Amino acid sequence: MVPVDSPTNAPGLLHRGRAGRLESAAALAAAVLGVALVVAWEVARPRLPAPFELGIAARAPGVPAWALRLPMAATALLGLGVFYTFLRRAADRGAAGYAVAVLATAPAWFVQGRTMTGAIVPMACSALVLAGLGIAVLDESATTRTKQLAFAAAAVAAAASVLASRWGMPNRGLVAVVAVPAIAVGAAGLLWKTPARGTAKAVLAVGLALGGVAAAATITGTGSWLGEVVLGSASIATKTTFEAPVAAIAYGLVPWTPIVPLALARRPSSAAHLALLIAAVLAVAVHAVLAPRTGSTTLVGVAAIAGAVALMLRSLESSTRPALGIACTVLVIGWLVAHDVKLAPERILIAFGATDAAIPAANATASSLAIRSSIWLFMVLSCVALVVPRAWLPAGRGLAIVAAGAFAGLVLRAHAYPELLSRLSPGAAFDAWAHSHRPGEPLGLVGVDLRSVAFAPGTAIAPQRDAPTAGRWLASAAHGVPEEPRRFLALAAGELPRVNAEYRGAHGKNVPVLGGSGSATLLATSSLLGSERSDNPLDAIVLGAAPRALRPIGAVLDDRLEALGWQLTDDDGHAIDAVPRGGKTVHVRVALAVKAALASGAYCTFLHVDHTPSRFSAEHRELPYPIALWRPGDVVIDDFTVKLPAHFRAGSYRMFWGVGLLPCEDDRRLGVTAGPTDGHDRIPGGTLEVR
Repeated sequence: MVPVDSPTNAPGLLHRGRAGRLESAAALAAAVLGVALVVAWEVARPRLPAPFELGIAARAPGVPAWALRLPMAATALLGLGVFYTFLRRAADRGAAGYAVAVLATAPAWFVQGRTMTGAIVPMACSALVLAGLGIAVLDESATTRTKQLAFAAAAVAAAASVLASRWGMPNRGLVAVVAVPAIAVGAAGLLWKTPARGTAKAVLAVGLALGGVAAAATITGTGSWLGEVVLGSASIATKTTFEAPVAAIAYGLVPWTPIVPLALARRPSSAAHLALLIAAVLAVAVHAVLAPRTGSTTLVGVAAIAGAVALMLRSLESSTRPALGIACTVLVIGWLVAHDVKLAPERILIAFGATDAAIPAANATASSLAIRSSIWLFMVLSCVALVVPRAWLPAGRGLAIVAAGAFAGLVLRAHAYPELLSRLSPGAAFDAWAHSHRPGEPLGLVGVDLRSVAFAPGTAIAPQRDAPTAGRWLASAAHGVPEEPRRFLALAAGELPRVNAEYRGAHGKNVPVLGGSGSATLLATSSLLGSERSDNPLDAIVLGAAPRALRPIGAVLDDRLEALGWQLTDDDGHAIDAVPRGGKTVHVRVALAVKAALASGAYCTFLHVDHTPSRFSAEHRELPYPIALWRPGDVVIDDFTVKLPAHFRAGSYRMFWGVGLLPCEDDRRLGVTAGPTDGHDRIPGGTLEVR
């Protein structure tokens, strides 16, 4: 056996040492490069800000959007790095890595880290204060120098959170950012009886003093400068109520939401664990108390919750028995959140710190489906990791759950939220304007934030009072005149039907749409040039002539509407002969010719497929192109999505269509004045085949 210090062995050891250092350096360089690429991709998308960023971008006209987002991304990365250091010293590298994985894939953190709103600043500052005080008070192995640096970092973070408002960033106040971590760390140091009890008392006293100042500010008047510094800026937006933290956790921590209640109820295993639990609970309480003042905001103490989740998952590593109780809890809470997102898709905007915004109806289904899919993915994979035998897992149960959550969270980070941002952003419409307009051609705005014109410099802006006025303004431009300037109109997607009705009334065709289809903001133009093609979503609904291959009906309602016929199509718009069995979705498209505008009143349309003992019914109380806008000469398609229940077996079923009177809860209907009827003002459409 050759001695370790033998000259024969020394070169080999030296070679292996160099190789190890080179390997570590290469791995670190690859990790840094990967993070840099992700950050670069995120801050550059979308090219124009979502509505939540318009105010910030308008204050810096001409500055590229990525330049305003990059500092926010750097702040998010700094918060992750410092929080990792705290948990690595307080627990181990595994727990620290888990915390970073949870935090980096939680929408409340990464959404703010990729947008220019500045909301990531108080969140990161809170994490920095918690980490700094935690190392200084609870880390017994820390040297005096390390503790001094930790205190300094916490003080700098506290000052930055206060000064953030001077740079146009949200100020959430010293109570949420400093007092909560200080009370948590000080109380944990005393309750766990750490050696640094004197320091813990001092930190706790600072936190309690800030709480007392906050109470005094509330009594003397929260609008004072003291209230601004301690409690944060008062929001002028829609106020929220005290249960705001429930929504902030439920939708801001997807897909980790089902784990949060279990993590907060866990018995602490160390002083740092106890500090994280206290900080998480206090953060929720403070968020609830300040919600009526600050309005809809993200949860400042999200890092403490992520740390508690990480330590809980780390504790599951050594578990050999199936955790059926945890699996059931994950299923129940996950299903509740996913179901709520399905019922109210706008809830997913809480990750932006917004509750008073709305997702356009055309985008709500796709956006909520992506979020729900991520939740279900995490639920299924986590439950499998919790109930299968330990021998089936290559690592512990905790690591398996972290991998499941990280994968589901990356789906959110790389697909779901970027897609939602691009749909909410006016970027596609303004990109189309940049490529299509010529100098001197005016740009009108209706239903679009006036601050959006920061991205159309040097343009004659013509804000319009309402959609009908905008439609008439667009239609009044000269058509077919060589070199005559065109007009452009940036409009909210919800304003398109009324703009289209005015334009159609003047020219007998739908308004041309050049960009933004499928997004919240569209770009319309007065006319098309050369190879330009319109992408108006109403082109499939409002026609100038009846489509071909209709199954004829030939009935007239109130001498105003004529039901020409209907066709059966699949989800891709291809004509089919019958409804496939097995719950497949099809579309029954009824073509209507408008002979005269309907009399004043509110109407709905309905489709009945008769069956014994129960029939299939579908109603349209709101149509993509409202009945009030129908004009003589229009051919309108009433498109019903049909998914027949399982008891509709193969066979032929009679189908009826008609127009009812709102609220469509009785048999009051528009009368059939010519053509077939069943005697109850329902128009027979023939038979619907099921095969």
